Amino acid sequence: MEKKLKTVLLWAIENNKTWKLKSILREQPIVYFLWEDFAEEYMKKRREKKIFLQSLRLTQDIFDTKLHTDYKWYFKEVRHVSVWSDILNCDGVFLWDNKVAIFNIKDERYELYDDSKIYKKYIEIFEKYWNND
Repeated sequence: MEKKLKTVLLWAIENNKTWKLKSILREQPIVYFLWEDFAEEYMKKRREKKIFLQSLRLTQDIFDTKLHTDYKWYFKEVRHVSVWSDILNCDGVFLWDNKVAIFNIKDERYELYDDSKIYKKYIEIFEKYWNND
């Protein structure tokens, strides 16, 4: 599972046409489940590619390591919202181009979609909570 997760996350930045990536996370960033060194490699690669990340956290808890709290340097904007994470039935969602990657760490599974209807469903969730300051 770890190898598959890494492959999908790296593929999302290597093949990104819009130069944007959005995530909706229930807890800590998914890259941290894959060890700190991968998180560092992933964020540097995303920055080199100039892929900007907007990360919506469905918790007030801050999981980013001290090293990664310079959000501007990492081309990242993070918003924490106080909503029950039951609006999401998985651990995390990544959105880019027209693609949706849905991750469940505990179940060791992920789903990848290239479908505008599924993308629209999750981007509406993202925008609803992102814009609700």
